[in-house]
Amino acid sequence: MPKNQVGEIKILGMEALRKKLNRLEGDATAAVERGKRAVGLLVQRTARRYSHYDEGNLERSISFEVMGDGVRVYVPINSPAGQYAQKMHD
Repeated sequence: MPKNQVGEIKILGMEALRKKLNRLEGDATAAVERGKRAVGLLVQRTARRYSHYDEGNLERSISFEVMGDGVRVYVPINSPAGQYAQKMHD
């Protein structure tokens, strides 16, 4: 084959491949969201188990939310145990 001859490579099925990759991306995103929720529930349960028990206010107040890049486990300041949690945090 001469050095200056140009060849062509044709790949068939690229549209089907693109669709499949997009579907996998959606599946992976959903799996990450499920994983973040599972971690939030686990940390919330653990925090509740180790919380000081008086009337159960702190235990009931421990909350979590899934955020864009992770999970936040917290006690809302306006919850029944919010003032106590703020004092312990400080």
